[in-house]
Amino acid sequence: MERVIPDQWPLFLTKEQLCAYLGGMDERTLSKILPVQPLDLGANILRWNRQQVDAWAASLPPRLPKAMKASNDAGLARAEPAPQEPEDEDLGLTAAEIALRRAQKRAAGGRGKCRKRAG
Repeated sequence: MERVIPDQWPLFLTKEQLCAYLGGMDERTLSKILPVQPLDLGANILRWNRQQVDAWAASLPPRLPKAMKASNDAGLARAEPAPQEPEDEDLGLTAAEIALRRAQKRAAGGRGKCRKRAG
């Protein structure tokens, strides 16, 4: 079934509409990150208020440096970027050395802190 994105969105969105409205987000991801609670319209009908979803989305901090620069240019509070390690490619390493460094970082908990461990 092909998804159709409407030109105008209703005020109260179904879960499927909400996922499409937020850029095609998966329903499981949506349920994990969205703090906006659905409205119970009765008869087991749940809808999300688009204005509340918009307010939540507008409150999210930018994640990309370009977005941070654009928000700073708009006169918003300046967020200090986190210090970054030099890129492996900038150090003149071979592909094998880069792969080894990444594996060492993962083993040390550098990137995969949120991964679930089997056990």
